[in-house]
Amino acid sequence: MDGALTISAGPVTAEVLPYGAHLVRLDLPDRDGRAASCVVALGAAEDYRDRAQNPYLGSVVGR
Repeated sequence: MDGALTISAGPVTAEVLPYGAHLVRLDLPDRDGRAASCVVALGAAEDYRDRAQNPYLGSVVGR
């Protein structure tokens, strides 16, 4: 996704938007070793700014 920061460690890859620290992708290997994302995400970074469409999806809460 445009604007996302990517972090990788071995077979695990995560994408995080700096806007609200939204986790938009988390690729994990299945038992056969195939990577797949296990995160429900919106289609574009702009969609996370529209609170009518997305009140809380993917937000990180806390300090």
